[in-house]
Amino acid sequence: MMLKRNYLILFAALVGIGLTTTHCSAELVITFGPQESITAGGNGKLDVFIRSDAAQSDYLSLFSAKFQIDTVTGGGLEFSTSPTDPHFQSPNYIFAGTTFDGLSSTVVNPQTIVAGDGTIAPTGYVIVPTENRLLTTLEFDASQVAVGAQFQISLINDADTMFLDDGMLSTLPVAATSFSSSRLLSVTAVPEPSSAAVLGAVVAGMSLLRYRRRNTCRIRQGVVRHG
Repeated sequence: MMLKRNYLILFAALVGIGLTTTHCSAELVITFGPQESITAGGNGKLDVFIRSDAAQSDYLSLFSAKFQIDTVTGGGLEFSTSPTDPHFQSPNYIFAGTTFDGLSSTVVNPQTIVAGDGTIAPTGYVIVPTENRLLTTLEFDASQVAVGAQFQISLINDADTMFLDDGMLSTLPVAATSFSSSRLLSVTAVPEPSSAAVLGAVVAGMSLLRYRRRNTCRIRQGVVRHG
């Protein structure tokens, strides 16, 4: 974990070489996507977003963010040990087109993960707008989770969570709500075909059967006439 954090700081220092201006900053707001359901025995994902809380933009060079799973009922949900980092391919990703792409998510333990990335933009930073931009996508392993289990996902306020500005690479302030808010995940059963879908399949099958019977009768009648 310390090696991970030192690597992030070293990369930040390299990005900041030659930049001498530090922009003033508003607070960053980190939020989770809509409440998600995860299928028992499968996998799941949860998007995390970033925005600035004022018209005055923030300038972000890199970040490291620690997330944690807390069990509400049941148990067994874990962060994926082989994250695919799908946010790198999203056009709404905060570092889209300029991602360092070498700071993949690191699982600290089954219930804790550190996500991070930086920019290689010529300016040394990207602008954080007041609209939500994708920060990361958390990936879960629900292979050992029972139906009905629930979990809270939250951002942890410690030394492994940091957002760095350009210039002198000062730490950007993060709104307190980013740490007090969490997202509830519910584990559901594998969805079964809906009654409407089943009824539709039955009707379609009966129609096909009637069609085949009519065609069979016509063929037989034709054979009799020509016999």
